[in-house]
Amino acid sequence: MINRGSSLREIAPLNVEIGSRRCPTDMARAPSTFRQQDVTRAVKAVSAAGVNIARVEIDKSGKITIITANGSAAHDEGKEGNEWDRM
Repeated sequence: MINRGSSLREIAPLNVEIGSRRCPTDMARAPSTFRQQDVTRAVKAVSAAGVNIARVEIDKSGKITIITANGSAAHDEGKEGNEWDRM
């Protein structure tokens, strides 16, 4: 409730500016630690080497880890393959 003797500035100070300036109450986004092109480049390099990729993990620091898939893991998941693929 607003008292008659108090002004609006004393109750709720706001730091809002109109135009292209940002409001100081907005939080800034942290800089990205990796880019999509970094992931794409790493995946293409591993694929070009003939290695099957199971998944890609990226930690907070931006370290890109590519987990490879071997033939026995794909066979254990119930996928049928050719017996000559495992030789």
